[in-house]
Amino acid sequence: MSAQYEHVAVATDFSAASAVALRHAVRLARRDGARVSIVYVVGGYVPEAEWPSIWSIPQEQAEQRLRDVLHDELDSLVASADAPDVNVETVLVFGDPAEHAFANAANALAEHLQAAEARAALHP
Repeated sequence: MSAQYEHVAVATDFSAASAVALRHAVRLARRDGARVSIVYVVGGYVPEAEWPSIWSIPQEQAEQRLRDVLHDELDSLVASADAPDVNVETVLVFGDPAEHAFANAANALAEHLQAAEARAALHP
């Protein structure tokens, strides 16, 4: 008996390996009727107070440009996974990749445990 997934999260670094991982996640989601989140964490985030005054554009404008480019990359990756029938959400996060990976794993585990408890309550 295979596991039933409700939500499959995939981290990406835009490499060929992460594209393969996304395609695998889509197959799992398609099989189980699950949703997929593809996550890219932008490391090295610079708080506004530390933004170098010598840079030619304000931090807010630079971040928006970066968001636009990265969302385009995420959308291209999703399109390459050929998943029009699967709910694929793109998530862009600024911060420490390790912290976000741990937090997302903890959230996914909590969702899984809640779903397992709900199934157990229905079928004691």
